[in-house]
Amino acid sequence: MTLIDQIRDLIAEGETQRSLDELYKYVKESNADVIDNLVMLRSRMQDLQRSVNNGTMDNQTAALERAKINEAILKMLPQLTPEYLAEASKRKEPLQRTAPAAAPAVARSSEAPARDMKKWYLIGGGALLVVVLLISTLGGGDTSEDFQEQTVAESTDATLPNAPSENAAQQNFQQQPSQAEQAHLEWVSNNGAVSFVTQNGTNWNELDGGGAVKFKFKLIEETEEYVEIYDASRETTLRIYDDKVQFQQRDNTEWRVLAHGGWK
Repeated sequence: MTLIDQIRDLIAEGETQRSLDELYKYVKESNADVIDNLVMLRSRMQDLQRSVNNGTMDNQTAALERAKINEAILKMLPQLTPEYLAEASKRKEPLQRTAPAAAPAVARSSEAPARDMKKWYLIGGGALLVVVLLISTLGGGDTSEDFQEQTVAESTDATLPNAPSENAAQQNFQQQPSQAEQAHLEWVSNNGAVSFVTQNGTNWNELDGGGAVKFKFKLIEETEEYVEIYDASRETTLRIYDDKVQFQQRDNTEWRVLAHGGWK
C-alpha cells in the first residue's frame, strides 16, 4: 500500500492528526515543496484540538473545520506521487523569479559602437569632400568632377550592415517582458486603503494606503475562483477573489467581506 493510500485510509477512519504527522515525516525526508502548506495545516489542526479541549468551539464547528483540513490534505496528495517528486527535485527554486537587470546595459553597449562608427564614417566622408574640392579648385577638368561624384556617392552609400540602429536596439529590448512583472501579483481595494502583494506566489504582504507592510501571510490554497492565504500571528484566513477579499477568524467560521477591489 502506498503512502497516499495510507493517508486516505487514515482520513476515512477520522485520524486527521495522525495523517498530518505521517505526511510531515514523509515530506520532511523527501524535501517536497509542499512543506509550507503542510505546516499551516498542522497549525490549524492543533488550534482546532486546543479549542475543543478548552470548550471554546462546539462540535459542529469543529467537525466543519476538520472537514476543511481533510479536504486540503486530499488536494495535496497528488503532489506527493513519485512522478511529481521526481520533477520537483529537478527544480532548484520553483517559484523564484528574477528580473534580468543586465538587459539595459546590453542594449546600451550595442548602441555605443554603432554611434561611434557612424561618427567616424561622417568624419571620413567630410575629409574626402575637402580633398575633392581642393583637387577641383587646383586642377579643374572633367576628371576631378568624375572623381568628386564617385567619392560623394561612396561616402553617401557607406552603411553599417552589422550594427543595429538605436531605435532597433531599443525596440528589441522593449519587446521582451520583464520576468519580475510576470512574478508580481497585486490586488488593490477600490479606495486604495489596502492591497495584497506577492513576489513569489507563496509569501504575501498586506499593505496600507502608504505602501507600508501591515501583516504577512502564507499561501494555503489556490483555486480558479480565489487565492487563500493565512496569517498565523492573528490566526486569520483570507480569500482573495477577482472583485473582493473575504476573511475568517479562528473562532468564527463565517466568511465576511473585508474590501472590494480587483487585480492590477
